[in-house]
Amino acid sequence: MRAAGIEPPEIIEKTGDKPRRFSTNGKMHDDGGWYVYHDDGIPAGAFGDWRTGEQHTWRADIGRTLSPAEEAVHRQRLTAMKDARDAAMRDKRAEAADKAARLWTPSRLPGAHAYLARKGIETRPENLRALSIGEVSAILGYHPQSKGEWLEGEILLAPITLHGKIASCELIDEQGRKSAIAGGQKSG
Repeated sequence: MRAAGIEPPEIIEKTGDKPRRFSTNGKMHDDGGWYVYHDDGIPAGAFGDWRTGEQHTWRADIGRTLSPAEEAVHRQRLTAMKDARDAAMRDKRAEAADKAARLWTPSRLPGAHAYLARKGIETRPENLRALSIGEVSAILGYHPQSKGEWLEGEILLAPITLHGKIASCELIDEQGRKSAIAGGQKSG
């Protein structure tokens, strides 16, 4: 992992074909990194970073060439791991889109907002919406953070779209702290 520029987790455990998530940047709530590792005769696995799309596979050198049957089993395992990663990413994206839609539906055009005033934005941007932090927390089921600090006050919702649909939202509080809606529990 280090050779690929990804800082590995402190402990790497056998995962089967289900990806295990970890921080690649040292931030406690970051979980953009992933790996799968199995050791059933020929240690092998895959790892990457979902933010960058980077992914790598590996297989231990066992000191000999694999037989055609072993090679076929290994290829099947790699395919199963890729399918599991892809399914996990689809689930994560669907969860983020669902959270963003649940926030967007009751939101309103922002009023005077300290962050917009500091940025010199005098007109209300038509693509932004707002909710109180209480409303955001109630909808998400957690209180969003940015770099370990709680978001506060009125929260701007900046939509992130994919194929014309809201895929996620960036949350911006009055102090300019930002957090993105992600699948899983929290982002920051």
